[in-house]
Amino acid sequence: MSIIDALTNTFLNRRAAVTRILQDRLINAARDGHTAIVERLLAAPGIDVNAKNESWTRWGETALIAAARNGNTAIVDMLLAAPGIDVNLEGRWNDETALIGAAEYGHTAIAERVLAAPGIDVNAKNYEDETALILAARNDHTAIVDMLLAAGADVNVQDADRETALMGAADNGNTAIVDMLLAAPGIDVNAKRWDGETALTMAEDRNEERGWVRKGHRAVIRAIRVFPAEQAMNRWIPRQRDRQQDRIGFREFVRSTRVRGTYDGEEYEIDRLPRRAQTFITGFL
Repeated sequence: MSIIDALTNTFLNRRAAVTRILQDRLINAARDGHTAIVERLLAAPGIDVNAKNESWTRWGETALIAAARNGNTAIVDMLLAAPGIDVNLEGRWNDETALIGAAEYGHTAIAERVLAAPGIDVNAKNYEDETALILAARNDHTAIVDMLLAAGADVNVQDADRETALMGAADNGNTAIVDMLLAAPGIDVNAKRWDGETALTMAEDRNEERGWVRKGHRAVIRAIRVFPAEQAMNRWIPRQRDRQQDRIGFREFVRSTRVRGTYDGEEYEIDRLPRRAQTFITGFL
């Protein structure tokens, strides 16, 4: 090897080492919210905007994942505008994406921006098979759940423990999120976790716990119990009528039609529901 070749290799190796250092600085700056530093590093020659941190303590994250998880909206905007950015890239060690990080920690503005990125995978999973929807529902981030459902998130995905978004919301007693999920087409209210628990039984268990601070579990229990009947009602009674006409139409419907529903694998007919259940269903009108 000539002296020129040796010097060239040394230069290239040092340049690659410097580039790796700069990429680590980019990820750290994105995590810590240093907007000016991120802007300068993005303009550096040879910088890889999709580079991952090598440290397992940082989950092998990219700059975009770090910024999204920590709620640095301005930096997320800069990174999304960077040429070649991969919005679906997963962390090296935990498979987390930018959308999953934003959804888990409740960064609504960032979740909205990432969802608008071309090619976004709304159903991406982390290393525990949790999707953005599961984490948003479990952590009471109502606005993000609404956005994810509008973007086509799969409402029946189960994580490594076979828990769904509905189970997480029901366990928390979050009636707003439960109502959103129950309104999603194809929702499976009878899905079972690894231990056989369903969304209903989880809400019932929480409701029975003495000293439990949340107040929404009774409403969640009612909503899930009458869900099959509510589905049948919505197929027959137009929402466009005024409330009084809807109530009259519902009573006529109950008297004249015997529509079957299912609850926890057992079939029943809507006209056999107790009066309290029918009154509750009417409240949805």
